[in-house]
Amino acid sequence: MPTGEHCLIEQMGDGRFAVRAEGSEHSSDIFETEGDAIAHVRMMNPADYPDIRRIRIADTGRRD
Repeated sequence: MPTGEHCLIEQMGDGRFAVRAEGSEHSSDIFETEGDAIAHVRMMNPADYPDIRRIRIADTGRRD
């Protein structure tokens, strides 16, 4: 069912991607690939361009 909510895609510590509505604390779905997460958002809201938040590796070799 399409929604009008803006979505965020966040990479989790295990490398999977969580989809959640902006302002929400809990994810609605979790996907193995970023592409699958984007496809899900486009299916839910074709007019939305989701914000994608990725985990970066800092110079120390840890996630920041």
